[in-house]
Amino acid sequence: MLRAQLLEEGLDVAAYDRLEDALDVLRSSFALPNLLLADVSSSDHPAADLDALATWTPKVPMWIIASRQSLSEDHVRGFGFDRVLFRPVDVGWLVAEIEERVNRYPAGDFSLAPSPESLAPGLHHGSSSRKRWVMPE
Repeated sequence: MLRAQLLEEGLDVAAYDRLEDALDVLRSSFALPNLLLADVSSSDHPAADLDALATWTPKVPMWIIASRQSLSEDHVRGFGFDRVLFRPVDVGWLVAEIEERVNRYPAGDFSLAPSPESLAPGLHHGSSSRKRWVMPE
């Protein structure tokens, strides 16, 4: 749902099911995204995912969506992420925040990382362990 709304707003969005696939795109791309949104809330290893993502924070603005059940606010601080959001996250609000961020810094591609359907309660009807990582095409 989030991905569809962002596409409807005219943003370039690409999705990846695995964090490693998204990181491979970052490693092989000459153009970095102007925003990466990563949902680690359903990850089996959220701390390891944060470590992998944090290596890109000097180069790529990054927002993280996490679960308070698997990560504390104290744990997430210090990684250099631009924003850390904890579930549940309202999709309409998130789309507005992303649009504001992209309009403020329009250069580059837009990227989004994670399960758009799992960003708000009741929107995800599949397996709770499925993640979707979204990045620029």
